[in-house]
Amino acid sequence: MKKIVFTINQTKLTESIISKTSFIRGEASITTFEDKEIFVKVKTDVSKKDIVIIQSVFSLDEELYKVLLLVDSLKQSGASSITWVIPYLGYSRQGISLEGEAISAKVMASIIDSAHLDKLIVFDVHNIESLKYFATPIVNIYPTKCFADYLKTNYKDVLKDKNNLCVISPDAGAVNRALAIKEALGISNFYVASKHRNAADSIDVINLDANLEGKTCILVDDIISTGLTLMNNSIRLNELGAKKIIGLVTHPVISNHCTDNLNSIPNLEVIVGNTIEKELPNYYQNIDISNLICEVIK
Repeated sequence: MKKIVFTINQTKLTESIISKTSFIRGEASITTFEDKEIFVKVKTDVSKKDIVIIQSVFSLDEELYKVLLLVDSLKQSGASSITWVIPYLGYSRQGISLEGEAISAKVMASIIDSAHLDKLIVFDVHNIESLKYFATPIVNIYPTKCFADYLKTNYKDVLKDKNNLCVISPDAGAVNRALAIKEALGISNFYVASKHRNAADSIDVINLDANLEGKTCILVDDIISTGLTLMNNSIRLNELGAKKIIGLVTHPVISNHCTDNLNSIPNLEVIVGNTIEKELPNYYQNIDISNLICEVIK
């Protein structure tokens, strides 16, 4: 049975998935009235069909509510099963409560669970612990293969010199992601940076001591927003003698001044996934993660 694929506004990734499968693009009418209420009606015949929704969620916002209404419309129209692929799951960073703070990941999970989906697929979620709040069956995909394949194709000469290659985790939270890239590329040199806040000027100070003279450093992280983590780590790597720095980051949130921050760093190239649909400056190399999604939903 051919699956039918819907999206709210993640068109490019959805079309890439459809082009690599036998899936059909589903259509729905989505209207926002003047009073901001949203109307959703499925236009494609989905009766007894398996449905896949491709849509990232940045926050508890309009896109999330549109997906929830779309799910209900699909159910009212007789869909057999519904899987939601969330390439970028917002609020997954806020998974614990400190001094009475809201556990935003738990709230997000409760809202999504209320749709009673058959399956959820997320992509390189920031904090794996946040997935424990979901009652819906959930799969977390890692981007390792996409990044490794891209480097093997586009950085062949760089990867030949294994002795002058190293993989860097910018902090303790990114260690598993960085180790996966290290293993996929067969690189032996591996370092974990740590950082602390300089109270005087609120700048993260990167602690890393290594001889990186003439080496190409691959920095691995999951989210790039302000770019400060990547920027500050790159500054330190340059101080230690790095010849080239390649940043591998899954989710290009790219907030204000991010590109300016990174563009100021010599020897830095940044590669990001297409988990978020937005126009990126030419500064970034944007890779397609649709193959990994296709493997899970086929």
